[in-house]
Amino acid sequence: MNALYTADLNNVTWRKSSYTTNDGQCVEVGAIPDLSAITVRDSKNPQFPAARFSTIAWSAFLASLDAEVLCPVEGLPVRPQSRQPLPSQKSDLYARDLSAVTWVASPGSAPDNRVEIAYLAQGAVAFRDPIDPAGTVLRYTAAEWDAFLRGVRDGEFSTPSSAHLPLHATV
Repeated sequence: MNALYTADLNNVTWRKSSYTTNDGQCVEVGAIPDLSAITVRDSKNPQFPAARFSTIAWSAFLASLDAEVLCPVEGLPVRPQSRQPLPSQKSDLYARDLSAVTWVASPGSAPDNRVEIAYLAQGAVAFRDPIDPAGTVLRYTAAEWDAFLRGVRDGEFSTPSSAHLPLHATV
């Protein structure tokens, strides 16, 4: 199995956006020591498996988010949709069936070098690694995703080799 998926995450310093609200629910990101890789988890459910991505995939994903250019895996632009009612709790969001959602990624990216998201009702977002689409699928509320996007636009989640990570570290 690929070292990315077997790497120990005990030494990861988790970071979240400076825009995270007082309840602390957010997208948490960390660099995997000794690998050129990024891991992502749900701060509300840190016991859930974390998604893992190469720094190439992560950088392309951040650039696409910043430029507001994400495309379905098939290639046509997509905008967030809001058809279903918003789940009343985070657990409801995790219980939602995602079999009919459209997954989007950075334009032109290959499956082993991309991050995929799906826009859900009321601004919620699902997040996965396309190498293992049936594996870890993280889900974020609109508020969590908004805090993450604001951090992306401020450069808070750049790969460790690039500039800075002025974030609130958690362990």
